[in-house]
Amino acid sequence: MVTQALGVTDPESLKIETITGEFKPGMQLLLCSDGLTEEVDDHEIARLLARSDLSAQECVEQLVMAALDGGGSDNVTVILIRRH
Repeated sequence: MVTQALGVTDPESLKIETITGEFKPGMQLLLCSDGLTEEVDDHEIARLLARSDLSAQECVEQLVMAALDGGGSDNVTVILIRRH
């Protein structure tokens, strides 16, 4: 979870962590802005990510639409990486 605004926070003040491990088949990585997480609750995000009938692109589109339907008060950025 990124909790600092890049480009706003002084570079010397940034706290950077790395996570290592194997990205196994069936795993997903969601990168998103608070424009998604402020408008769509974690349960709804998880429900959409669990939909195996949606391609990664379709899932991203559904997440963005959910954020816009939830109020869309901020920019919404969503990147989804899936390992098949």
